[in-house]
Amino acid sequence: MPNTADACEADYLDPIAQMIMKAFPYSAVQSRIANGKFEVWEKEGVDISTAEVYKGVTRYEAPPEDYKKKALKIAEEER
Repeated sequence: MPNTADACEADYLDPIAQMIMKAFPYSAVQSRIANGKFEVWEKEGVDISTAEVYKGVTRYEAPPEDYKKKALKIAEEER
């Protein structure tokens, strides 16, 4: 979802965050959250990004077209 209206970050991102939180309420993801275990979050992020998001991306080249779609789906928990 590009910011085509040139809105400030809060006006642009808050509705997107609300939409994601509505689709994936805390009660549905609570069992997957390791509260306060930042090293677990870090490892999950690195594992997902290297195995799924950045796969096929080459340094100093534009990412493939499916990069944005894949990254958004992962961010929205639709993997």
